Amino acid sequence: MISNPIMNIAEQIYALVKSLPQEQASEVLTFAEFIRTKHLSRRCFLAIAS
Repeated sequence: MISNPIMNIAEQIYALVKSLPQEQASEVLTFAEFIRTKHLSRRCFLAIAS
């Protein structure tokens, strides 16, 4: 894992992804969108359930 106290997580991800081939960078984007959707769905479910 990259550890750089000067860069935040988004900056670290950007630095890593910009060195990847386009196809692999696209996979990272797809995975990040999946994680965001998963957590948003969970929040909506918890809001409805409470």
